[in-house]
Amino acid sequence: MAFKEKLSSIFGGADASSASTSVESAPSTPSLDALQSELKGGRKRQSKAERLAGEVKAEQELNDLLDRLYQRENWEDIAALYFRCRFAFTGFDGFLLTEKEKVRLGESLAMMMRILLRIDPRYVAIIVFSVTFSTTVVTKEMAYRAMVQQLQSGKIRDPRMPGGFPGQPGAA
Repeated sequence: MAFKEKLSSIFGGADASSASTSVESAPSTPSLDALQSELKGGRKRQSKAERLAGEVKAEQELNDLLDRLYQRENWEDIAALYFRCRFAFTGFDGFLLTEKEKVRLGESLAMMMRILLRIDPRYVAIIVFSVTFSTTVVTKEMAYRAMVQQLQSGKIRDPRMPGGFPGQPGAA
């Protein structure tokens, strides 16, 4: 196949001299304006009002989540932790909180956590982790202490110690 024929087949039957005009007007080659309008049309531009409405909705959803997080009930157990520990260690009923005391402590702790969030959200994360970790540790320690007291009083026997717990009545 001759060079001229190759060009003719590539450019749709036009001769080599009109090759440049054939390329520019070929239907398979879109113009720059067409590409730009297609790109702009591909992205749906939001109006300022639509964008603002979306931001308001997202902020409202976040506020709803925070309201649920900062409900008093979520903070009552954390606020009462010290008193539960003191009761567990001493057995003194005076450390048990009334429902009114738990509510007051829970509400004030929830307010404090909200203020901390406004000051610096990282404080809330640190405090929540620290309190959750401490609660878990103290709960486990209280359960262990109760088990040791039951072992020592003879109410239960330690399966790991067939002869009984040292100091336990009937221990070998």
